[in-house]
Amino acid sequence: MQQSLALAMLILEAAVITYLSESWVVPLLCVIVAFAGVIADLQFRMERQRIYDIMALIAVGFLIKHLLTPDNSRYEGLFSSQPLALIVAEYTLAMQVFQFYVQRRDGRLPFMFPGTGVVALTCAAIVDVNQTQRDIYLLGCIVFACLAVCYCSCSRRMVIASRWRLGLGRPSVQVIALLAIAGLGWLSATSLYRFERDLDELVQRWLMPHLTTERPGLAERSPLGSVNLQKQEGAMEIALRVRASARPDYFRARAYDVFDGTQWLPMTRGRALVGRPLPDELQAARHGGNAFRVREAPPEYNSSLTQYEVWPSSSLTGTFASPSHPVWLQTHADLVTVDSHSIIRSDDGFAGAPYTVDVLSKPPLADSWLDDDDFRRTLLTAPNQADEHPEIRQLANRLFANCETNHEKIDATVEYFLSNYSYSLQVDVPGKWHVAPIAWFLLEQPDAHCEFFASGAAVLLRLGGVPCRYMTGFVVHEQNQFSHEWIARNRDAHAWVEAWDPDRGWVTVEATAGGGVPEDPAVSASTQFREFLATRFQQLRIEWQRKGLRGLILAVLRRLLTPAGLSLLGVLTLIALFVSRRRLANLFRWKRKSIDERTRAFHAVLQNMDRAARRLGFERAPHQTIDAFAASLTENATCSAVSPTGGAGVECSESPDTDAPTGGSSLVPRSSTPATLDRGTKEPVADSTRDSLLAEVADWYRQYARLRYGRSSDESLKELATLADRLVTELRRR
Repeated sequence: MQQSLALAMLILEAAVITYLSESWVVPLLCVIVAFAGVIADLQFRMERQRIYDIMALIAVGFLIKHLLTPDNSRYEGLFSSQPLALIVAEYTLAMQVFQFYVQRRDGRLPFMFPGTGVVALTCAAIVDVNQTQRDIYLLGCIVFACLAVCYCSCSRRMVIASRWRLGLGRPSVQVIALLAIAGLGWLSATSLYRFERDLDELVQRWLMPHLTTERPGLAERSPLGSVNLQKQEGAMEIALRVRASARPDYFRARAYDVFDGTQWLPMTRGRALVGRPLPDELQAARHGGNAFRVREAPPEYNSSLTQYEVWPSSSLTGTFASPSHPVWLQTHADLVTVDSHSIIRSDDGFAGAPYTVDVLSKPPLADSWLDDDDFRRTLLTAPNQADEHPEIRQLANRLFANCETNHEKIDATVEYFLSNYSYSLQVDVPGKWHVAPIAWFLLEQPDAHCEFFASGAAVLLRLGGVPCRYMTGFVVHEQNQFSHEWIARNRDAHAWVEAWDPDRGWVTVEATAGGGVPEDPAVSASTQFREFLATRFQQLRIEWQRKGLRGLILAVLRRLLTPAGLSLLGVLTLIALFVSRRRLANLFRWKRKSIDERTRAFHAVLQNMDRAARRLGFERAPHQTIDAFAASLTENATCSAVSPTGGAGVECSESPDTDAPTGGSSLVPRSSTPATLDRGTKEPVADSTRDSLLAEVADWYRQYARLRYGRSSDESLKELATLADRLVTELRRR
């Protein structure tokens, strides 16, 4: 009964996983294997260590599956590690199948079998679903709960006899309680789903009332606080990995033009780019791909390009973050778009795909987009808060009273914020300022984070007649000591301003007070090494998805033939030797025994005597022991001749070889007349000394068996060898 309930739960789990993932291969295979184990009753007694070894081996198999196969399209888009949820669900299902093949003392499956099923169902549900799919999933969970209750009831071990004597009382109570719990669970789950968005908004407004419901990170709109939220959620997760000869700095991901009071919006135009051949003077990217010309640069600038190879996280798919003034982009995409701020995006490609950008080492002093009056007017438009609060315009007039150039105005703005403000991630906007948080920031001078500093700087610069734009992205300062790659984490997300200076071009305006600009933090060597391995694993997986097995092999070889790769290979080799040191010791000990000098000497003497015995026409069979062969020789030594010619009719005796196979015995022909051994034949010797010689040879074999498998000394071995030499010499004379 218990196995039947367990099999039913496993089939239900497989059905739910198949329904949500739209992938049936692994669940169906698990059901078939489990069903075969139950029907054939195949159970094997295993030690606990052997069980752990098999579980680890299965885990390695699913890890290889995760590496070599593309991610399930249903498990993408929520977060970077979402594809692992399906792998965990399938692995848990395989672990349950394995339990059917483990023999236990009581013949029962583990009591916690349903618990592993809960893990499988939970991991399989980490996916976007519609209302119908959600209802079917809830129904499956309720049925699973009922089966789990019955399973636990069958698995219990009663120590004291139950006092319940009524036949239907206790089962009825259990059924009623189970139905009540199932109904309440269905109602609560349905209600939570129905009011899911309202609950999210309620929690967000209570925790951060000045924020809107936009998702954190880099989006189409940038509400005040979205970058700050990204810095705090998954702060240590890696967003960018950059390979470059020069130290990176600001990597631009989004640019915004218009501020409506609480959020920044993009208003710029974009154009589509198509791939074109890469100029000969530029270095082709290691990962290959199509080349796109992002902007036209004067010929004198083409010789001062800096190349950056970027590996983004899956959360940045479609965004090509890069330093200012990108000229060339190399990526595996068919179509990309670039806006007037040189922000590059694409809807092609796949999560985590690398790209390479070539950027100008020095900014150009001309921008054709600024010749467009509408574009320039947009970058000079201050928000309505400047008109609603005249104090903001008065602040700008005082700040730029003695400034004549854009350069001086930019420096005055930066100096103002660095001298009068402090940095803080915790911002509490008073209720009356919720509709005008930047006015509150500029007039009250509270502690705030980078988004307030960047927005305030943009407002003041625009009031001073300086075209500027609001930027979000990452500050790349950290370097991994093992891979020498530059790292940007979620905590390195940042907001800043780019302003136009006719004498310097577009320049970065960093107005955030001290402590607000991401710096190179202290990260432990163990963390860096773990991240180095995880990144290499992810890169190999992407190589497999893009180029197949050949690309994977080339990528592995390319990474192994580096100092870090060779060091890692050496460390893994040492670990393997340390783990298997006992087995290696046993192996070497067996080899030492197999080549022992004494054993070798015994074998040599025995082989010499076997060759001599074959000259008499007697050959020891592989299955025959030495004592049995000696008895056969003794038996043949007492045979009497019955044929005068020793040819056609001969009479033989059976040897007492008890080791001979059934139906066959060691028979030796005996001749009635003396005969000598012909070297070209295998006929036995039958002269007058034949019987005594066979008896001596038989005695020698018995003596050899006693010395070989009993106690022996070097002197006894020498005596045995001397006797063998004498007998072999006599046999050769015959």
